[in-house]
Amino acid sequence: MILFLNAPATKPNRNRKLWAGSTAFIILLLSVWFVLNPSPSASPPGQIARETSWSRAAMMAELMISAIEVVPAVPAKDRPFTVNVFSQNIGIIPSGSYTLHLVIKGPDGREVFRTLSEHNTALEPGQIGAGLSAAVDPVAYSGTYSVTVDLQPEDFEDDNLSNNRSTRSFQIE
Repeated sequence: MILFLNAPATKPNRNRKLWAGSTAFIILLLSVWFVLNPSPSASPPGQIARETSWSRAAMMAELMISAIEVVPAVPAKDRPFTVNVFSQNIGIIPSGSYTLHLVIKGPDGREVFRTLSEHNTALEPGQIGAGLSAAVDPVAYSGTYSVTVDLQPEDFEDDNLSNNRSTRSFQIE
């Protein structure tokens, strides 16, 4: 915005120039304020109204499988071993209850172990919880085994279900 002030050349009227400059400055500030703070527009007719609820503004409770641990790291086929599963809430509010399903498959693809663990306590945002610890009986064959864990939310909405399933392979000698 450009403002030209035309004052008499003989006797400048200082108050008039000050008033004109102040008015131009206030108009400039108001213009900038209106540009930076637009009023919300109405939804177009015939379409779904805008959602203004805070509950959908960002990711809420978001659980994920953070680790699958086999102890010992390379179990022997004639010895029992333990599988520990850790879950984490990477959302912004506490989670609800959830269930972990664990399945171990042998080298031939057959299921050798299955268990589940229900959790009725919530995980706080950022908290890592020991979701499941399963003692597995000795297996008959050596080879590469796989552990698959599914996390199923029970009483809350989990926005990203893709990180609720994790698989890990390990060797048994």
